[in-house]
Amino acid sequence: MRALAVTLLLLLLAGPVLAQDIPVEVWIYRDFDGATLEEAVEFITMLADFTVEIEPALKAKKFSATVESKPLDALRIVAKAAGVHLWELGEKKYAIRSEAPPAEGDAADEAQAAETVPTVPKEPWQLEIEKKLEEVEVKLPAGDPALPEWLADIENQAEVPLFLDPAALKATANPPLGMRVTSESKLPLGQALSTLFLSKQVMWDVRWGGVFIAKVDRLDALPKDLLPAPTEDAPAPELKLRETLGTKQISFRLRKSTIGSAMNLLGRKGGMKIRLGSTLTSEVKKARFDLWVKDIRLDHALAAILFPRGLRAVVDEAGLRIEPAQGE
Repeated sequence: MRALAVTLLLLLLAGPVLAQDIPVEVWIYRDFDGATLEEAVEFITMLADFTVEIEPALKAKKFSATVESKPLDALRIVAKAAGVHLWELGEKKYAIRSEAPPAEGDAADEAQAAETVPTVPKEPWQLEIEKKLEEVEVKLPAGDPALPEWLADIENQAEVPLFLDPAALKATANPPLGMRVTSESKLPLGQALSTLFLSKQVMWDVRWGGVFIAKVDRLDALPKDLLPAPTEDAPAPELKLRETLGTKQISFRLRKSTIGSAMNLLGRKGGMKIRLGSTLTSEVKKARFDLWVKDIRLDHALAAILFPRGLRAVVDEAGLRIEPAQGE
């Protein structure tokens, strides 16, 4: 899928702007070439102030369309190109379905139909981060600073962990931004993140107790859960370990850490043994990275460290073993 730039236009209101926020108008420029409806809707809603439910059977439906418009108009273009119907369910709430919406004025039938679309309930940590993405405003520093420095600054302002995939850093050009901010202005966290990644095929997603930033194909490829579901005959020690991973809350800051020292720290905080497998290369063991997390689950912290680096955790008789992910 060939992606074009997503441009956020900072429009100055007429008259004095001293002590005023700069209004933001979001436009989407994107070539959805063979994209699925789920991919397109996720991209649009990332930059919009509305939500969209997709009929499950339509999520994998593919289409092609070029969009150069505001988010809601982009959604209409996508629905038309895919041959599906856009329903308006309420204020800032839409749905994409195979059936046409009821006749205008038939609100009762429309509300009843809305209930037939199943949704997966979100966990409290997801709702908290999504709220911060919409409501917490962060300052965009003047100039064009390096990407890691800007992310660290935004992370500190919003108190939301930001996990940058190493491949995403390589994908951004120098300078990494498609625009320069000439004076400090405030934007909601979600829109601020979007301004950082105007380069092609770099997006972000709420996962692992924070916001993961990666190329589009990496977002789709990397799992969201640290471990697969346990088998029916899983032994009691494994079930206890899984319970600890899913309930233990931890906070830490890593600076120029290796994978070995990071796993030692998380093992101590979780009261479990985490060891490096014999198949890890010296390059993986020597690589250093920074990471900050606050009050997130142990399994989320492990996933945020391991998955972007092509690693995974495996349960064995001693605890957790870190090894290369399948296919790496």
